[in-house]
Order: sequence, then structure tokens, then C-alpha cells
Amino acid sequence: MKQQEEIIKLLQKGRVRLNPTAALDAVRQFERQYHITLPREYIWFITTVGNGYDASKVVPGRLMYPLEYSGSNRIGQRFPLDAPWFFHTDQCRHPEAEPQYQYNISADPDGLRERVQCGCLTLTVEKKRNLPLEQTVFLVVNGAAREQIWTLNYNSCRGLGSYDRLGTATFLDWLEGHLTGFQT
Repeated sequence: MKQQEEIIKLLQKGRVRLNPTAALDAVRQFERQYHITLPREYIWFITTVGNGYDASKVVPGRLMYPLEYSGSNRIGQRFPLDAPWFFHTDQCRHPEAEPQYQYNISADPDGLRERVQCGCLTLTVEKKRNLPLEQTVFLVVNGAAREQIWTLNYNSCRGLGSYDRLGTATFLDWLEGHLTGFQT
């Protein structure tokens, strides 16, 4: 409860434009439609505080997408990861040709890139200023990683990317950091 109060205080500073709240009936319908159960912290926020927000006054381009942004049949499928996954695209130089990359890099022979988009809600997408870097933050809602926050980091110049869990952060932990302008 204390963390929720801190989040409300951050929002009361007037630097965030909240979307209207979602009706609990609509949230339950979303859960039934996609055969998922959303985390309680997330439901509290979108039904009590706001169904997403624009925090561009804190950091340019910073926002949290509303629930319906992630509405697709993929949400009902299992999120496949339980450990970090590094990948490259065919559009750029093959990273194994660069000796500094000593970790396991997948060229996606088993179609994991398609499956990793399942079982999660997109919370935000942020492009790093003046850099070819992009970060997407997900809340996993289906599978063994349920209720975990994961990130997709992608370097468009090199064609390199990674999916990784954001430590032990809960939705409220991520939200508090996102609202105060910390990088996720």
C-alpha cells in the first residue's frame, strides 16, 4: 500500500497526463477474451488511477500504453522465455564476426522471435535520443514468467537485440521508476 501511495504522490505533482481509468467490467471482459488473469497491481492502476499516461514532461516521449493497445490473440499464448535471449537480424552484419560478442546469439532458427511476442502487454516503447537504440518494456501475463517485467533492447544499426527480465521489478516498481524518470 505504501508504494501505491508514493505513486499517487508522484502523479499529483501534475507532470503526468493520465488517461481515463478502465472500467473493471471491461478489464474482466479483456481477461475472458484472451484467457488470462492480469496482475492485481496492474488492475489497480488502470482501474483506479489511469489506463496509461503521457509523462513527456518528465522525459520526452515517455508514456505508458493503455490496456487495449496490446489486445491481440498473442496475449493468450504462453510467453516462452525464462532466461535472457540475444538475437540478430539478417539486415546487418553478423555479430559473430565481431569478437567482442561472446554470448549465445540466435539467428532465430526455431522461430522464437515470433513466439516471444506472445503472453505479454506492451507497457512502453522508448527510442534513445540521437542513438539507434530502442527499448520496449513488457508485463508478462501468461506463462512461467507471469507478472515479471521484461525488456526488449534493440540496436538498429547493428541488428542486435536482447530480451531480458528487469531484475526482480514488479509492475509497481517499474511504474515508480518510470514516473520519476529513471531509465528502465
